[in-house]
Amino acid sequence: KIESLDYMMHKRANLVFVDAFNLFQKKKRINKNIVQVPAGINHKYYSSFYKSEKIPADIKNISSPIIGYIGSLHNWLDLKLIRFIAQSRPDYSIVLIGPAKVDLSLIQNINNIYILGGKEHHTLAQYINKFDVCIIPYTIEEYTKYVFPTKVFEYLALGKPIVSTALPEILNYEEFNNIISIAYDNKQFLSLLHQEIEMNNEQKIIKRIEVSKN
Repeated sequence: KIESLDYMMHKRANLVFVDAFNLFQKKKRINKNIVQVPAGINHKYYSSFYKSEKIPADIKNISSPIIGYIGSLHNWLDLKLIRFIAQSRPDYSIVLIGPAKVDLSLIQNINNIYILGGKEHHTLAQYINKFDVCIIPYTIEEYTKYVFPTKVFEYLALGKPIVSTALPEILNYEEFNNIISIAYDNKQFLSLLHQEIEMNNEQKIIKRIEVSKN
């Protein structure tokens, strides 16, 4: 029923806006009056926190390297991958920031996983600033074919390295080649985390910030 209502809504609309390229390709078969408006952020705001010393109290004493994620904890978050990283690298601190929308028992009670809950939006940059590597650990499924995580630009605006699963919407962006590390399985994800931690430098940080402006 939801699919039929969705179809009718798009069919009858005078103009349709979508943010993801794959969604644009799908919906333009229904309605030719469609415009893709890519996700964006307040770049000036986020980049202003670059090298900021403001650190929220609940992350201040978590040991590095910190592997961080911001966003709602939904059912497309790959909890098995997160657990695999935490158990494979007990020296990593996994920090998850966002409201829980799914059962998190699979990753609870693991010493190096910190589930800090939802935060006020204006504080997110301060948390990201403390991350050593930012992650997008989404499962690859029908829904995530059409998902572009806005957090990509938030991460990049602060110059942070990113490791992501192979989300089609991220792969669509040529600008992200050699900027975002893409993993096709759990072991590669773990390996890329290590690589990003070891090989990060000022030149790469500046390049990420520049890419985020576009």
